[in-house]
Amino acid sequence: MVTEFPPIILGDLAVDMINRTIGTELQPGLARLSSKAHRHVKLDHPEDYALCMLFIDAVVKEPSFIGQAPKHGRNFELLRRIPGRNGDATPVAVKMEPDEKGDYSIVSFYRITASELHSKRTRGHILPTIKQKTPRKAASFMSERDAIPDLLARANHVRTPSTPVSCLCRRVSQPFSPQQTQ
Repeated sequence: MVTEFPPIILGDLAVDMINRTIGTELQPGLARLSSKAHRHVKLDHPEDYALCMLFIDAVVKEPSFIGQAPKHGRNFELLRRIPGRNGDATPVAVKMEPDEKGDYSIVSFYRITASELHSKRTRGHILPTIKQKTPRKAASFMSERDAIPDLLARANHVRTPSTPVSCLCRRVSQPFSPQQTQ
């Protein structure tokens, strides 16, 4: 028997990104769209369904904003702008909550207006996603640091023997003296 609204497993939820952004302690798990939620969106948000289904994977895996409404402590929202029907960017919200399997179920997904997105941001209900910082490689740091003396020499800077390494002086034709001679 083929279900009209099949369940969909979207893959691993980016819990590290969510935890960093909104300060939760979610455990690793899969993002799932149940038959029930699939049916809900198709019937209750028919104008949003086709467009949102095309981009739901991107919204769940790489959200631009993550939030949690104060009165909805069990669930959270992932938001992202997606290409709209007229070439405009359309914000999409995906509401999720932990399930009994240790995974994360999509409760609903729908388009929101730009003013709703702005309102959620100003009230602090959503925050810009904090992406993982990539560690800086030592080799590239060393090459940048080694290039500094060359840059300074070309900029007409010199290091005098009495000057510590961290202090730079500019070449002047006459040294400054607090006493004026006449």
